[in-house]
Amino acid sequence: MDTKKWKSVLVPTDIYEEIVVISHVEGRTISGQLRIIFDAWKRENLTAQDQKFLEGEMREKKLQEERLDEKKLGTA
Repeated sequence: MDTKKWKSVLVPTDIYEEIVVISHVEGRTISGQLRIIFDAWKRENLTAQDQKFLEGEMREKKLQEERLDEKKLGTA
């Protein structure tokens, strides 16, 4: 598994089973269904300010990871 692209997440079995059924009904993969659920949660629960903060934090995290990768490859 490419750990830069995918992560394992522990969820209670009953929640997992519901996600599996919902993803089947919706014609999505489990990861696709989790993305839909997560995006809907962000839209419904985060303020515009919170969303901007999150976007900034994620940009910074990506930049740090890119710098680390460059350092490992000796291209920095």
